[in-house]
Amino acid sequence: MGAMSRSQEAYDRFENALEIPMLLLSLAFIPIAVVLIGIALLSVVTANIASFFVHTEEGKQLDELDERLSRIEALLEELRDGLSAGEESAA
Repeated sequence: MGAMSRSQEAYDRFENALEIPMLLLSLAFIPIAVVLIGIALLSVVTANIASFFVHTEEGKQLDELDERLSRIEALLEELRDGLSAGEESAA
């Protein structure tokens, strides 16, 4: 029984020696996880805000391009009508 109690004693010492690092590891894990989740959340919010402004500016540019294209199409239509009228009068 002496060997068994020494073995149990050694196991208990080993278990007690592991408790402190495991406690420190678990205490350090929670704040690290909270910080990483916070950084990820902040990144997502910042990206959404930036995306909103980019899409707003992009929408304005698309509207301006649409207006320019409409003016160009109208000018082309006028030129086509002018050429058609010129060909009819020449004929």
